[in-house]
Amino acid sequence: MTARQSRIGTKFRGSELVGAQISGQAEVDFFGGKTALANGINMDLVRLRLAYGRMDWKNFSLVGGQDWSIFAPLNPTTLAEYAIPGLSAAGNPWIRMPQLRMEYHAPMGRDSTQFKLQLAAVDPSMGDFPTTAFTTSRTPLIGDRGRLPGAEARMAISSGPAGQEYEIGLSAHYARGKNTGTVGTRNISTGVDSWGTALDYSLPFSKVVSFSGEWYVGRALGIFSVSSGQSILPVDTPAGSHGVESLGGWSQLQVNLSKSKKWQTNLGYGIDADKNSNLRVGDRNKNQTYFGNLMYKYNPHLTFAWELRRFETGWKAQPLANEQGMHANMAVAYTF
Repeated sequence: MTARQSRIGTKFRGSELVGAQISGQAEVDFFGGKTALANGINMDLVRLRLAYGRMDWKNFSLVGGQDWSIFAPLNPTTLAEYAIPGLSAAGNPWIRMPQLRMEYHAPMGRDSTQFKLQLAAVDPSMGDFPTTAFTTSRTPLIGDRGRLPGAEARMAISSGPAGQEYEIGLSAHYARGKNTGTVGTRNISTGVDSWGTALDYSLPFSKVVSFSGEWYVGRALGIFSVSSGQSILPVDTPAGSHGVESLGGWSQLQVNLSKSKKWQTNLGYGIDADKNSNLRVGDRNKNQTYFGNLMYKYNPHLTFAWELRRFETGWKAQPLANEQGMHANMAVAYTF
């Protein structure tokens, strides 16, 4: 039982500047780890989630700060995984990262169809930050040693009435890094490209049933919890100068069980599969998760949720090490 997934934040809306509406948001939760003290087990650290400002014109926007990545931007509907999005490391690429982003949106024709284009320069991190020690500083890692920001882009088309828009998007991510290490007595340095493409879709077939999800392919996507912990291997392995190639995704069926939408159920599946030839014996080659939940929205502020999930993890050339697990969860959320 935990309250660590609780969020608190503030939204700002200011006056206009050079014809643009100024706004911003800052948000934290309590999932930043444990205090490094002998009795620090319950002294949870505050974690920065969002901290950005926006300038919005009629068809154009500028965003600067830490915000959700525009690469594979959707998340499944769950309260069991709230601090970390559902299906993380099992088909759902996600991260909130520092970025400078531009957005363009405009109608297509006379109906409600809209076109959106997003371009961003992002933090080039590739997910290799060390987890063995607490630190207040940032040392140059694989992405930083590439000496350039990463780049992301997304195009999307949406249509339909407010609250029931169909949307299909195609996004991409790229960053250039440098992996280093020692082989025998030689110091090795080699370039590594992190890249990915993703298709995302949100399809509300009616007020009762909707279908959503994402599917991706890429390489060295550890920052997005893809091939988490092994997306770039040591330089003396095939993937050390290449990055581990992965493909996967997730889909979710959402059904509103009452006209008032007080009762809702979500059924989903996600998979993250790594290319076997890139891996060492004993590396993880597949993560899969199945989940189903039931949500009851007592009022606009209070929601109850029950969820059951099944996990399946496989390892290269070690079938006896493959594992399965079940997780049952109840959550109560109060939004204010």
